[in-house]
Amino acid sequence: MPLTAKPVEYNGILFDSTLELKFALLIEDLCEYIYHPLTIWYDKNDLTKFDKQVCPHKYEPDFLVRKLKSNTAHLIEIKPTRFLEDELILAKRTVAENYIKRKGYDWSFRVMTERDICLDENKKPKLKELMQSRKYFKRKQRHRRLNAKYTQTLIPKNHIPYVTNLDLDERDHILFVKKGLIKEYY
Repeated sequence: MPLTAKPVEYNGILFDSTLELKFALLIEDLCEYIYHPLTIWYDKNDLTKFDKQVCPHKYEPDFLVRKLKSNTAHLIEIKPTRFLEDELILAKRTVAENYIKRKGYDWSFRVMTERDICLDENKKPKLKELMQSRKYFKRKQRHRRLNAKYTQTLIPKNHIPYVTNLDLDERDHILFVKKGLIKEYY
């Protein structure tokens, strides 16, 4: 019987799994991020095609992360270690890397597992508290509806430690995460 991830909400974002929540907790003080930042349409027979009109499959990476100190960006897929060699994950890696290259973004692609996501002692109580108050969504319909609502939601400004003083609006925040640009500098 396959294990299924259960969604959990944090800061107005409905994460698909506890592992994704742990990743968000891990990076929230060091990075800016967008959860489910884009949809990449692709064809399983040709992983270099990205046209929505002709490509029947879609892939939504879990995070787009921009590190605040180094200004480097990464498209991140979160998966348990047991799925690392799965054909679908390998295809997603190829699709994402081809997409990044074709668009000319300064991003890299990474698959992160529970081995990569280790919370420090300061974050563990926060995770424990969140897990105790965790809400499970039993009906898939409700999960889809809430996910659609939260997909475009960004982290509130009080959770943007280094960028808060710049008074970025939602559009400028997205521009910063995607391209590393801040309004005054472009």
